[in-house]
Amino acid sequence: MPRAEGSSNPARRSRDRVTKARVVDAAVALLDRQGASALSLAAVAREVGVRTPSLYHHVEGLDGLRREVRLRGVERLGDALQRAAGGRSGRDALAAVAHAYRALAMTIPACTPSRWPAGTKTTTCGRRPAA
Repeated sequence: MPRAEGSSNPARRSRDRVTKARVVDAAVALLDRQGASALSLAAVAREVGVRTPSLYHHVEGLDGLRREVRLRGVERLGDALQRAAGGRSGRDALAAVAHAYRALAMTIPACTPSRWPAGTKTTTCGRRPAA
């Protein structure tokens, strides 16, 4: 039976809008509020309003979610550093980049790779540590 557009069921509407970006947004928000120890698929599923198994359609488990959060942070960092350095050179560019990095790290700690606890299975951008 085809699904009716604009379903009146709030739970169905919530599930219909789940995307990888929304899952990662929820994870980042959770990390910013409660720290890395609070991150779990169950907690993110509650944030998004779906059952935990539904997240596997969007991320590859908890390690995949952590990798996506790190990627988000690296993307934001790259964008911020590029904007800061634009049109500058030398010490002026270096100072602007340093200030931009610090500002970003202070505003979105969950996305700053250096703020993740030691012992996680993936590092920045999902690369595995060298053996």
